[in-house]
Amino acid sequence: MSTPGLPDDERLAQIAGTIAGEVRAALLRRGDPAGAAETLYDPGDLKSGHGIDTDAAAVARRVLAGLGCNLYVEGEPPEVAAAAPFCIYLDPVDGSLNWDRGVGDPAFVLAAAAGPRAACPDDLRFAWVEGLRSGDRYRTAAAATWFRAGRSGRERRVSTAAPERVTEATGYLRAGYGGARRQLAHTLPLYLAARDLRAIDNAGTEFGEVARNAAHFLVEARGLSDGFNLLAWPLVRAAGGVLQDLEGEDLAARAWRPDAIVDYVLAGNEWLAGDLVARMRRFAGNGRAALEGVMERVE
Repeated sequence: MSTPGLPDDERLAQIAGTIAGEVRAALLRRGDPAGAAETLYDPGDLKSGHGIDTDAAAVARRVLAGLGCNLYVEGEPPEVAAAAPFCIYLDPVDGSLNWDRGVGDPAFVLAAAAGPRAACPDDLRFAWVEGLRSGDRYRTAAAATWFRAGRSGRERRVSTAAPERVTEATGYLRAGYGGARRQLAHTLPLYLAARDLRAIDNAGTEFGEVARNAAHFLVEARGLSDGFNLLAWPLVRAAGGVLQDLEGEDLAARAWRPDAIVDYVLAGNEWLAGDLVARMRRFAGNGRAALEGVMERVE
């Protein structure tokens, strides 16, 4: 189904693919990052901007010039016109620190919405995530989610098929950027109960992997991640997943700003999300104070 004011999926895919390719080329011109120094603007702040982000944002602006859309880039001032027919949200290097260190698969992440801005995550109607090293790609098209493996080039439609219980699920839980204390204070029971736990790379990639059932949930509770972490939500929504806050309330239709900090529960189905939230609620009532006491003694 087309959305008035928004280019169709094929045109958006052309735009996203062009920007992703040029961002990758710009990064590679810097040379092999393996073992290179971090490009942080503020070495004392792991969440500060990177030189590679600035380079990538410049590429996006050049490709989008003349399209008349509003552009929101993580870490950059927005380019906004009140009458813009559509808008694009962009995290050109999701996982910048990993790119600097030469590890993992940092991703290019793009989302689009009709009108001058997206008021809530559900306003995002298109998403594209592309691994800048692997070439793995996720995209939405025709109200479905598609995955193309970079190695084989084969593309297939994907969907979530998550279990309903945490004890049968594989999830992504992060403790990076100094956020371990707050993450554990919310999610310790998930660490103990989940069938398997990983922290793969970045939000874009992890959303994609939940969409294709390579993982089943992601909980962000560090109080560190901004709304750009939700750009890949259309991938999971079209694949059958849900997005909630830490209390189990719907987050996808809630007022949203990409630069505002957001914690969330992403799950392959509503029953798994319910189990995740229920375990965190029980812990909040019975165990969080004890954990805080332990952490005070070991720090």
